[in-house]
Amino acid sequence: MLSISEDCGFATQSSFYAAFTRIAKSAPGKFRRKLRERAGARQ
Repeated sequence: MLSISEDCGFATQSSFYAAFTRIAKSAPGKFRRKLRERAGARQ
């Protein structure tokens, strides 16, 4: 997550985490798990 936050221009990983959680209404890890579950259900 550190490299993603830096690539997106955030000064810290925690600022990326806060912005992601605010916008996606979900923490990054929970968001990834939901995507994996949906992808698995399609197969």
